[in-house]
Amino acid sequence: MKAYPERIVSLHPAHTVNLFQLGLEHQIMGVHDKDVWPLAAVDKLHFNYTDDPGDLLREKPDLILITPEIKRENPDFVNQLRRSGINVFAIYPVNMDDVERYFTTLGRLTGKKKTAELYYKTFENKLNEFRRF
Repeated sequence: MKAYPERIVSLHPAHTVNLFQLGLEHQIMGVHDKDVWPLAAVDKLHFNYTDDPGDLLREKPDLILITPEIKRENPDFVNQLRRSGINVFAIYPVNMDDVERYFTTLGRLTGKKKTAELYYKTFENKLNEFRRF
């Protein structure tokens, strides 16, 4: 990508929550049609990766975040988006060892690298507190 995205679509609820946590509420233009959290996601445009990608393409997002599972299950949908020139990025932590890389990648993609680092450290601290019990 030549610039940080100004129009992001998140097609997975966990991505949506994390993007909001990184302070990207104004850049998030669309979410998965089942997203209801955070509450502000309800007011965004809603899309589904099982639908025709035409509706999503008409909105001209800069970045669409999906999961590897979406890519595997709906390759035609993903390929149509990519052929249109939209940046589509498949990411999701498979295990706890992947969580830091996940947040670092979200930060790099969106221009929120320091915020993502802080968010991960807070997450890690809370997880460590939980493990002590």
